[in-house]
Amino acid sequence: MVIERSRWTVSLDWHPIFDWEIERVWDTLGTSSMDLDRRKLFHQGDYWKALENFPVYWAYIAGNSRLSCSRCVLAYMGDLRQVPYTIRSLGLS
Repeated sequence: MVIERSRWTVSLDWHPIFDWEIERVWDTLGTSSMDLDRRKLFHQGDYWKALENFPVYWAYIAGNSRLSCSRCVLAYMGDLRQVPYTIRSLGLS
């Protein structure tokens, strides 16, 4: 962790899993990147089968590479484009 101080602010840079391999992240979450093959089912319209017993947030199955607020300035552009499709697909609108 890096701590920067000035007269008026304190800034923290903390990335606890930044150096982890992607498989370690998925393993910690109780799944693996191989489980993302469920995306094929999702995009074929078999939403509920794709999501069944998936231990992590459903947006990863929908195609997101990471989670952000839907209008976050730091979000990945591909993930922002995915939001309307996913909402319509699941009938959430």
